[in-house]
Amino acid sequence: MAAVGLHFVHNFMVTFLFSGGAGLGAKLLVFWLFDALFFVLVISLGVRDRAIVLRGLVEEAGRLLHPKELARTTSYWMLVPLWNFAQLASGPSGYRASRRKQLDLIELAFLKQRKRRGETGIALERAEYELRHRIHGANQTGIFIGAR
Repeated sequence: MAAVGLHFVHNFMVTFLFSGGAGLGAKLLVFWLFDALFFVLVISLGVRDRAIVLRGLVEEAGRLLHPKELARTTSYWMLVPLWNFAQLASGPSGYRASRRKQLDLIELAFLKQRKRRGETGIALERAEYELRHRIHGANQTGIFIGAR
């Protein structure tokens, strides 16, 4: 529905509302405003998710993950395109293994967030156990997030 509305605005501004170049300028201004709002939304959601991950993993530092791994996983630099890829690819265990461990850590943080909100159940406990087991196994095989 929103796409149809934007299409209407696009055609209405250029064709009927303003003649000459004013309609094109107004259309570009409106569409750039929507683009800016989209990027603000994406960045704010990324910052919110980073805070959830940081809250969920800070007590695990030193036990389940190395403090450097915590810093790399929750860094604001992870919002920069291709930064995460470059950091994970530079690690001794390669991109795939490091990324799998990073995703398991992030999933564990969100699972702990669900438990803090009051969710319970055996499926939640089983999922946490499996995640902790996979992360521990990755630690035992020497998988590290980023360069040591």
